[in-house]
Amino acid sequence: EYDLGHDWYSKARDRGAPENSINADLRSILLRLDKAKRSEMVASLLKKDPYIYGWLKDMKQ
Repeated sequence: EYDLGHDWYSKARDRGAPENSINADLRSILLRLDKAKRSEMVASLLKKDPYIYGWLKDMKQ
């Protein structure tokens, strides 16, 4: 449900959520996933916006 996630975080940004809070939330989700799902989610986020999610390049491995 990547599209729902993108919409959720987009709305959070629009409402003033700090980017570091969003990143911390995403990081906690990613760390709970197995390696294959983590790679899939990172690739999806980087494809959506490589600038905002550039910090994920380190987790892509």
